[in-house]
Amino acid sequence: LTCSRYLKNGIGFGSSELHVIRPSEKLLSEFIYPFITSDQFRRDGKTKMTGTGGLQRVPSAYVSDFEIPLPPLDVQHRIVAELEAERKLVEPNRKLIEVFEKKIQAKLAEVWGEEATNAG
Repeated sequence: LTCSRYLKNGIGFGSSELHVIRPSEKLLSEFIYPFITSDQFRRDGKTKMTGTGGLQRVPSAYVSDFEIPLPPLDVQHRIVAELEAERKLVEPNRKLIEVFEKKIQAKLAEVWGEEATNAG
């Protein structure tokens, strides 16, 4: 499940069974995205899976029956704008954490006399 806007390189792929969720003139894809990528959606979907072993699938009824609130478009736009603003604040911090994790690993490798890999 993804919104094409967030695909790295704009390219995506899927398995043999996909449930396509399309936005409409009343529902923005950017508004749907947080709901269908939420832990709750995935956790609840997992409990509804049918099939066995590696062939388990989430039934289409789970996806089609999942309720997403439908506020007016202007409210959806406002919520999406707020989420985007927050995402822009969070992303640099994620990158900073990644840099510091690499530095920590490099320092630990130095302390233990090991060669650091991918340290920066």
